Amino acid sequence: MRGIGVLFALAFGLVFGAAGVFVLFETSVPTYRDWQAMKTGRPASAQLLDVSRARNRTGASYRYEIGGVSYQTVTSP
Repeated sequence: MRGIGVLFALAFGLVFGAAGVFVLFETSVPTYRDWQAMKTGRPASAQLLDVSRARNRTGASYRYEIGGVSYQTVTSP
């Protein structure tokens, strides 16, 4: 009987350990990679054009320039 309990505890631990490793690789590792990639980016100045708001959301439109190319971004609430 003791051997069955040990096997059950081992299986239980392996399942939760595997779930923890899965969550680590699905959340922390991509975030770390994005952070590393963003460190090589150059800052850009932006001009805020408009701010709009709804009940629980806020949107903004702004313009910025990178490498001589102008971009305009609009996010709606």
